[in-house]
Amino acid sequence: AELADTATPADGWCMTRDNVTGLVWEVKTDANKHDMYTWADAQTYCNNLALGEYNDWRCPTRNELASLVDYGIAHPGPVLDTRFFPKTDISNYWTSSLVSGSSSQEAWFVNFGYGNVSDDGVLDYYRVRAVRAVPVQGALVDNGDGTVSDTATGLMWQKATAPDTYTWEQALAYCEGLSLSGYTDWRLPNVNELRSLVDDSQLTPAIDPLLAPDTRSNWYWTSSPHSGPPSYAWGVNFNTGLVLKGIVSKSLRVRAVRAGQCTTAMPWMMLLLN
Repeated sequence: AELADTATPADGWCMTRDNVTGLVWEVKTDANKHDMYTWADAQTYCNNLALGEYNDWRCPTRNELASLVDYGIAHPGPVLDTRFFPKTDISNYWTSSLVSGSSSQEAWFVNFGYGNVSDDGVLDYYRVRAVRAVPVQGALVDNGDGTVSDTATGLMWQKATAPDTYTWEQALAYCEGLSLSGYTDWRLPNVNELRSLVDDSQLTPAIDPLLAPDTRSNWYWTSSPHSGPPSYAWGVNFNTGLVLKGIVSKSLRVRAVRAGQCTTAMPWMMLLLN
């Protein structure tokens, strides 16, 4: 059952639904908000969770969990909308995604103090938030004109990596000045958009095989400035899929995007009753 946005756990609120992705998220409680697990134990916790009369909970993938990050919130955060996700620690949360090629010894986590998406050994202890329901599925389509469309997000991507490396300011200018396939409204993607291209099953580069031949296994700029020091902005590394801040004077790779804009899904969240 749906609840008003002003609901509290006392009203039976225990889940939050993302109406964009279709995912339903566990809402942490005072009793479990600080619990920590190895990666394997985190999977077990989620798989065994019985909440809201559902028993199909699981640990989220890297892209699913990172979709909750609001990169406009400054450290110490937490860097997500606490109206829908109260009792979130400014800490690392496990995902179900193992690092490709790591022989199951490393897995991905999302840090909700900064928004970093990074990896660590599976025996480390981190927090976890369960998710359920099938996410919206999409596919990349080669338009045959130097562009690729994402049917899930509605975004159109420059197929080729830009020919040079650029500082952050130069990257913004390159994309805004790009004329490609009859379009002139290109821009530098924000961090949520660029991160959406990361493919957990791929490595070096960690991207869909359609874009792999045109992608460098290196850092790419996003348009998202870091909410802390003004001399930093967010970048995505397509060698493995890391998401970290970088100094804006550094020269990185660039891929332009156009149409729409992916942000955090918070305005479309809905509180659900236990």
